[in-house]
Amino acid sequence: MIAHKPALPLLIALVLGLLMAGGGCASLQKGLDDSGLDEIGKRLAAERPTDSRAGLTAFLADFDPFAIPVVDPSEMRREALDRWSLKGRAYPDLVEERLSFPSALGDRSVFYLYRRGPLAGQKVILWVPGYGVSDLAFALIRNFLEVELDEGYAILFYDLPYHLERQTIGHGAGEGLLSIDTTVNLRTFAGTLADLRSGYAFLESEGVASVSGWGGSMGAALLWTLSSRDVLDHMSLLIPVVDWMTLLYNPHLRRARELLEAAGLDRGLLSRAYAAFSPAGVRTLTSPGNIELLYAQWDQLTPMDQTLRFAREQGIEDLSGYGVSHTTMLLDRGIYDDYRTFLARMRDP
Repeated sequence: MIAHKPALPLLIALVLGLLMAGGGCASLQKGLDDSGLDEIGKRLAAERPTDSRAGLTAFLADFDPFAIPVVDPSEMRREALDRWSLKGRAYPDLVEERLSFPSALGDRSVFYLYRRGPLAGQKVILWVPGYGVSDLAFALIRNFLEVELDEGYAILFYDLPYHLERQTIGHGAGEGLLSIDTTVNLRTFAGTLADLRSGYAFLESEGVASVSGWGGSMGAALLWTLSSRDVLDHMSLLIPVVDWMTLLYNPHLRRARELLEAAGLDRGLLSRAYAAFSPAGVRTLTSPGNIELLYAQWDQLTPMDQTLRFAREQGIEDLSGYGVSHTTMLLDRGIYDDYRTFLARMRDP
């Protein structure tokens, strides 16, 4: 079956036309990345860090990113999904469910489950989106999801903390996910990892044939950490954050970084703190031959050269680059065709 491509909302269509119009395209797209980085940098710089060098060092001595126990599948609530529907005429037999359970982060973890029939014996893709994912992005994300459905996969889509149904009232998508305090960020990442491991455990309890992964940006970094402990048959990584130090030491976060340095948190200590969630220093259980990496040539969060170096070091050869930035990656239609090719290769290696 050929995936049905939905019409883009007018706003996205206008941006797409503007960005792909030719002259000035690269600088415009880089500017969108820089604007997003500026916003994050200003938000972090407005906070006052409570971490100290001694405090963070003591915290790291006992920190285990996998310490939070997974939630037993019997504690999970399954109900009909009333948003992000993919059913329509293309997939009339699709079952859409909302899975939720208590999260270590103090709210409820939420997943969207798409399946045809019982999960037992099915291949499933665990989906971890990136920072800022919103309902508007669904118009583009669904292109990936429909490719997966066409290839016979069930899908378990994760709501990142502070996004979608977990978004704080009165705040934008993602506000609250990142803090100036390193210990807060590590607890958030560990809680998110526990959510993902609980989702993975749920799939195992249902008797699925395999679990694979799709991760975007910071979601790709979290998925990679998950894959160091739980086996993913294959992974697709879209503009992954390969090292959190690259983001933290971006010029647009200079003021926030100066606050950390004033508190005695130098680069060496911060690098050690974020090591478990930086793919560059983590070994995955997934075979390099089963990993696809899609990167943006004008990425201002993780520069292309660093991404390509990471791929070489990890032995990843399935690489595709696009003349876009981090922010505009989903606007390149080629990524969906390349993903279809990758899944076909996983089906018929």
